[in-house]
Amino acid sequence: MNFFTRRKLSAKAKFNTYYFLYCCYELIYGKVLLHNSGYFPSDLADENAYQYELYRQLMAAGEISQNTALDICDIGCGQGHGSVFLLKNYLHKESHLTGLDIAEVAIKYCKWKHRKLKNAVFKLSQNGIPSTAEAFDVFLSVGSGVPHYSKLLQEVYRCLKPSGKFVFFELYETRKELALDQLITRNGFEITKKINVTPNLLLSLTNDNERKQALLSRLWFLPKKVVHFLHHYAGTTGTEKFEACEADELNGYIYVLRKLPDLILGNVDLWDNGYLKGWAFAFNHHQPVKLHIIVDGQVIAETIANQDRKDVASAYGKQRLNTGFSVALPLAENARRYSVRVIDSETNLEITTEDFMIGG
Repeated sequence: MNFFTRRKLSAKAKFNTYYFLYCCYELIYGKVLLHNSGYFPSDLADENAYQYELYRQLMAAGEISQNTALDICDIGCGQGHGSVFLLKNYLHKESHLTGLDIAEVAIKYCKWKHRKLKNAVFKLSQNGIPSTAEAFDVFLSVGSGVPHYSKLLQEVYRCLKPSGKFVFFELYETRKELALDQLITRNGFEITKKINVTPNLLLSLTNDNERKQALLSRLWFLPKKVVHFLHHYAGTTGTEKFEACEADELNGYIYVLRKLPDLILGNVDLWDNGYLKGWAFAFNHHQPVKLHIIVDGQVIAETIANQDRKDVASAYGKQRLNTGFSVALPLAENARRYSVRVIDSETNLEITTEDFMIGG
């Protein structure tokens, strides 16, 4: 079976393959293939004006200062063109950029392409963010998918300064929007801005379609499924991506997130013979957390998460060993269905994104 069309092709291999194509294209044809959807209108005099404009809009939404030296981290930097554009044209001259990507090809290309920059480094990030805690003033992301994953959001939380901001653009399926917002807030962030830029995105894709089609037509020699994917990624007219945006099935949003002082992680595992069991801990300290158990909107029990949980320690570190809880609840299990929530008593942060159901 063709390498490009294997269903079980890993994400790592897929991104390395496509970035290899992007980088080769740039070297051979001298043209930059930026796959982000872009933002219309733009007053930039550049053939990739709409793509660069999206980065400017992120800075404007986040109210990122041009007069202060900042440590910026771009997650999913790709070939680095977007964030390097900001570094050269928007940010303070003493700002520093760290570009991260899971694709080795992209990082190697960035290190070569942007090798003359003294205030930028590019790193591979396949197992978390390679940085100390609270290292960055701003996290930046354009279509990286980071907001879809708790572990990645927790890494951003760990590495963001207390006063820092996480500013990103993502395309979301409309039906999943609420769940994704809940995932963000559950992982220690407040959504301070959420801007629907789908109309600007569609205008960008429409106005830039002819140029993108011409660029991609030079790849006629590649397997059809690869070319089809590249068109979908670029959002050319007629592709599933473009039509989904037109049909309001996909929406593009710019988010600005603020880091909350506390982050509570945990889970409700099961209801077992009258006991609710799970685990919870505070991200910023190692003291056992006190929990309120809420059933059908009423607090009916309190407990402390301090029991032995080797599985949690294995996943989050040995300091998280004593994080389990098991609490008896006076519920008539077979009488009806109960909705259960578990929150930290000090911060009122929930440890789950969905109600845990018992009975019925």
